[in-house]
Amino acid sequence: MRRFRATIPESAPTRLSGGASSVSALIRDYWAALTAADTSAVRSLSLNQAEFAYLYLPDSPEIRSGMQPAIAWLVLDEASVRGLSRARLRAEGARNLPVASVACSGNEVANGAAQVQGPCSIVLKRATGLDTIWIANRVIRRDGVVKLLGFANPL
Repeated sequence: MRRFRATIPESAPTRLSGGASSVSALIRDYWAALTAADTSAVRSLSLNQAEFAYLYLPDSPEIRSGMQPAIAWLVLDEASVRGLSRARLRAEGARNLPVASVACSGNEVANGAAQVQGPCSIVLKRATGLDTIWIANRVIRRDGVVKLLGFANPL
């Protein structure tokens, strides 16, 4: 863990920054940023490497399984690239549809001082009915802030 943290240029965070105050707000903000093609807004909604290393990873299932921290970050980052690309394509095709609701499956699971939940979806209103788009595999809540745990998704 020490060697992985030494590669991170930012100082050790004590809390999550950015994000949203609830899962529903986070998923709605993420969808709005995707449909607006706002890369900066999208990035502010997900854990950065320092938050991952200091606020998520120490108590994570990845570390408990014996995975090396750098490998855990690489796996998350690679899944995020694919997931973000798929989410952007879905958002582009549904840009003008109104949002009906947000849904997350599964209960929150404790991860040290944080809770992790997911997957989460945005539910859109179409003329033919509702369309559920699962756009986030996991979200993390810590100290009243909710962020995406990467951009992987079951799309």
